[in-house]
Amino acid sequence: MRTGPITRGYVALAAAAALAGATAACGAAPGAQPHAPQPSAPARQPVSVGRVQRMAFANSTSGWMAFSPPGAPGVIEIAYTDSGGTSWTRTKRFQLPNPGAWAWAPLGPGRLLVVVSSPSGTGTLNSVLTTTDHGQKWQAKPFHSAVAPGSLITATASGRAACVLVASDPGLSGVAAALYCGPDGGPWHQVATRFGDAPRGYLPGLFPKGLTLAGRQAWITGQNVSSGPDLLYASSDSGRVFQPRSLPLPLATNADTRPVVVGAGVPPALPVIAYAPSGASFVVYHQAGGGAWQPTTPLATHANAGPPGALLYSAVSPEMFFVRGQHTLYATTNGGTTWKAVSHPANAWSVMQFATANQGWAVAGRATLLRTSDGGRTWTTVPMRVYRGA
Repeated sequence: MRTGPITRGYVALAAAAALAGATAACGAAPGAQPHAPQPSAPARQPVSVGRVQRMAFANSTSGWMAFSPPGAPGVIEIAYTDSGGTSWTRTKRFQLPNPGAWAWAPLGPGRLLVVVSSPSGTGTLNSVLTTTDHGQKWQAKPFHSAVAPGSLITATASGRAACVLVASDPGLSGVAAALYCGPDGGPWHQVATRFGDAPRGYLPGLFPKGLTLAGRQAWITGQNVSSGPDLLYASSDSGRVFQPRSLPLPLATNADTRPVVVGAGVPPALPVIAYAPSGASFVVYHQAGGGAWQPTTPLATHANAGPPGALLYSAVSPEMFFVRGQHTLYATTNGGTTWKAVSHPANAWSVMQFATANQGWAVAGRATLLRTSDGGRTWTTVPMRVYRGA
């Protein structure tokens, strides 16, 4: 067979490669440096989860979880997942002076704001901590609270602004409350807030449970602490003045209003858990013309048997809610006008959260994670794998 110059070059290279392979098989050539063994990746250290406190997913993969380790109820640990809950990385640990000494506001995938009050005996200095890189780095800014010792009721964010509501209960007639706002990375300042005709900083008839921001609009919601009907305070000037708004409560002797749910192009929705001698019900109110709130037909059901001992709900939008009663998970796609039972879970849940119409998570007992990808019809147990961050 005839070979040209180019073909002969390839033959020579192939022969050289074969010779090098034979040399390597018989041992390294004299003077050759052996390859150093590659270091193996350090094993990830697992973290034990005692009880899951809160969970917030921004989408089907990215989410945050707050939990207490076993035997340490005064400690809160923050973990992040980008695998839909299959694996978590613990990013932060807080020692709390009391159970109500922290609040958080998820800001989106990989972004979280946490507010932590100071331990007893160190004044009223609090910390606003934010992360924008999945918890790898945290930025901390202090702020002073006029309400001490107080509880951090809730934190919320809208755009680049964030607020926290600090409150303490001086008696059954109302609470002392202070609102702090600022950029989500701080510094924060106290907003000179007035609640109706009450003295400045005094929130009558309502123990707050939620705070919602939407542009210049803001709402504070909560639970009656007296015989007054006010379960909602609304502001149209970024929280400087809140006016009470009464709600027509159907079939209820007592009720909780939860944070207002806002969405683009639809009226805000207000979820209410109402209690009556016959049991519990879930009502969705929608804001109508003139600022009035109109209720839909209540969803009557038995309370969830496990902690927190009431109805669990998760809002995907002002039109779509999931509600877990004692043994049934319900869903609505029209803001509570009609409800459909989607499944009948046998175990008690303590936390439930849906990120989309199909993707949802629940915590059974203290720390058993469940996940659904079909709108709650079926649930799969996900091993709770939490690892220590770098």
